[in-house]
Amino acid sequence: MNKNKIEDGIKLLLEGRCIIVPTDTVYGLGAIPTKKAIEQLYLLKKRDKNKKILALVSDYNDFFKLTDDIDLNLIKHFLPGALSIVCKTKKEFVDLLGPTVGIRIPDNDLTRDIIRRVGGILMTTSANISGEPPVTNISNISDELLKNVPLIITTDKNLSGIPSTIVSYLDGKYSLIRQGQINFEEILKIGGETNENG
Repeated sequence: MNKNKIEDGIKLLLEGRCIIVPTDTVYGLGAIPTKKAIEQLYLLKKRDKNKKILALVSDYNDFFKLTDDIDLNLIKHFLPGALSIVCKTKKEFVDLLGPTVGIRIPDNDLTRDIIRRVGGILMTTSANISGEPPVTNISNISDELLKNVPLIITTDKNLSGIPSTIVSYLDGKYSLIRQGQINFEEILKIGGETNENG
């Protein structure tokens, strides 16, 4: 990866622009957590504003920037990796992100470094127009999105194409929202009190 391209991507993100970055699962459309940048992300993707987006963070400590409601044992076991955990949002982010936020640490060193350098949080959604399938190869990104996004950070690594498992962790209970790479049963073995009926 061209170092200058990474620097350009970081600069664009800090200016409130959206760029496309690899994760460990699919390519994502990313923006820093500001009102203007998030609005642009929804506009580019043509996403319903009632549908949530995910926060990618660079390390365990960055979870605490967004929430106080964390099962450290669970995140240290499965993350970085394909597990997204929906937690109660810290009050300073509620107006921007809503009462809950999904958080994940991607298993991609390059992307985690970019996230760290823009403040530890990158709001993301898959790099496709709403209704289209997520992409694991940049050649499959729609022309409509490509013409409106100033930069794509690419990777030589194979992306799995399998979405992350999403669980909620609210009031000390786990509920399955979406089954993905990691089986919910494995999460229950590591996590604490559960609510399997979710």
